[in-house]
Amino acid sequence: MSNHRKVKPAGTSTSESDKVIALYHRVFATEDFDTAADMIFQTVKKAAVEHAGKPRHLYLDIDGHRNDAGGFDHDMCELQKHFLIGYLMHWLTELHLPVMQGSAVRNPNQREDLPKHLNVLSGMDADDREEALRQSAAAAGAPVFDPGTGEHVAADGAQSRMPSEG
Repeated sequence: MSNHRKVKPAGTSTSESDKVIALYHRVFATEDFDTAADMIFQTVKKAAVEHAGKPRHLYLDIDGHRNDAGGFDHDMCELQKHFLIGYLMHWLTELHLPVMQGSAVRNPNQREDLPKHLNVLSGMDADDREEALRQSAAAAGAPVFDPGTGEHVAADGAQSRMPSEG
């Protein structure tokens, strides 16, 4: 047996404040968009509370959820494209998704102000969608994520890619 000493590259730090928080979630074939989105949101929120200010990297795996052509089904496309990249990425530094095939999405400006709750509404008729989203946002006292558009809808009907600040 030989003793090996790890040598730290010049200009790097191993202090506690420099560590990355690695988050992992596996979407099972039995989970739908709402379930997966809420579980991932809760994971990121817990990490943000327990390790505030530290870079968060999310790694995602998806079981099943394939269409006839072998791609991801509608729920998992929405989860990866609109919810994770389009919305939750604001609170992550790096995101690794199956749809990215080994590449990562990076965000050098990770935010710390996650909403208190995640409200996701789906499966509504187009005629009732706008009003239902506004009502849900008003009842929750927080913007509601619309997976159909990838936007957040406030109680006043305003839509944005990010929740309102304040």
